[in-house]
Amino acid sequence: ASNINATYDAYLFTFNDIVPATNNANLFLNFQIGGSYINSGGVYEWLHQAGKTDGSSQFQRWSNDSEDDYLELTYEISSTTADGGLSGHMYMYTPASTTHYTKVEFNLSAYSDGDFRPANGAGSIKNAAAVTGVKFYMSSGNITSGTIRMYGVVNS
Repeated sequence: ASNINATYDAYLFTFNDIVPATNNANLFLNFQIGGSYINSGGVYEWLHQAGKTDGSSQFQRWSNDSEDDYLELTYEISSTTADGGLSGHMYMYTPASTTHYTKVEFNLSAYSDGDFRPANGAGSIKNAAAVTGVKFYMSSGNITSGTIRMYGVVNS
């Protein structure tokens, strides 16, 4: 998604039934600054908490001192269409700022190997430059189906 600018202080992204081509793929995000997606230099920091309804899995995943070239939103999404893939939302704050880092917070849910897996978390790019777009992609393979929508949240 591009066309992110100073019109809004915040943007809302909704995810509806995102199904990866590869089973147990992770959903990643890169920010666009100017005309380039930032996917090197280890500038992303993120943390999310998740669990599985198998009753034995509660965990946290995080970047390690901004060593990642992506922001991980969740991981191990089922590629089985019947499971419904991933759904949820993400807010992005102050993308046009050249003084503050752009931050996101998210609440997502997906299935992994038949178990329901909710995840919530937040992340940031450690670069105080205006973000002009975002790219959502899988750690392996493509997104085969689903809808991602972007909404500008009106300044008041």
